[in-house]
Amino acid sequence: MKKVLKFTLAFLAILFVLVPAVAAHLMVHKGFKVEDPSATPVDSAWLYSELKERYPREEMTFPSGENLLHGFLYGKGNEGPLLVFAHGIGYSHETYLSLITWFVDHGYPVFAPDLTASGKSGGNDRKGLIQSALDVDAALTFLESDSRFGDMPKVLVGHSWGAFGVIGALSFDHDVTAVVSFAPFAYPRRELCNALSMGLGPLVQLTRPWLSIEDRTVFGRYAGLNAVKSLRHTTVPVLVVHGTGDEIISYGKSSVIAYRDRIGNPSVHYMTVDEEGRCGHESIFRAKGETHLNEPFMQSINEFIVNNL
Repeated sequence: MKKVLKFTLAFLAILFVLVPAVAAHLMVHKGFKVEDPSATPVDSAWLYSELKERYPREEMTFPSGENLLHGFLYGKGNEGPLLVFAHGIGYSHETYLSLITWFVDHGYPVFAPDLTASGKSGGNDRKGLIQSALDVDAALTFLESDSRFGDMPKVLVGHSWGAFGVIGALSFDHDVTAVVSFAPFAYPRRELCNALSMGLGPLVQLTRPWLSIEDRTVFGRYAGLNAVKSLRHTTVPVLVVHGTGDEIISYGKSSVIAYRDRIGNPSVHYMTVDEEGRCGHESIFRAKGETHLNEPFMQSINEFIVNNL
């Protein structure tokens, strides 16, 4: 009887350890795996096929880890500074053509890469939330090696996954003039846990050690990269923008703004968007159902950039 009890307890202990580990592994890999990177949503009101004559672009490629990424230069004749744009997860840069073309119309050349396993870029696995920062780092390294862009002031702009990416890039050795980050999450692993909790509920707490191991396996020395750490010591002017009604990255729980006291850096500025109908994750740029961006909002973003050149 004692042997049976010991066996049962040992079996339950193994299940207690293995089930969360397997669940974390499967859910993470399923979440970041991509069957067809080119099948990303686009804004039907802003299709490049209808804009290409007005907004010609130059396509370039550069490496990020083992993958070859594609970047697109818009507004080639504009004087600068060069605006580097990073898109959200599950999308490509073309999803944000309304934003990209707004900056082009206001005098910026814009370099917009498709991040790993997105759009035209290589890879069938986005790997994890930290990957966007590594891709922005790779994009900046590529631009700095090109004589056309090496000495040009560079402004980083990103949304969601890309918003974390442009903040995370501050932890690398690049000369960045300013950063605008729309709806960034503060801690990649915590944000991933928040997403997993929708399927696992309170059991998600059991996956935390395994998610840490996953990060270290995939990202090595970059596994601990987070927005709070990147922002705490930067001297680069940064504007963090977040909507109070964000349904993806919680304003009060997961956002960078939620950790502003922990950051405590006067170089980092914050903008809260609480306008009804325009304070969500996607609607931060324009109210739902509208085609064009909110002009006063965009002018305030542009003013921040101009004032910090």
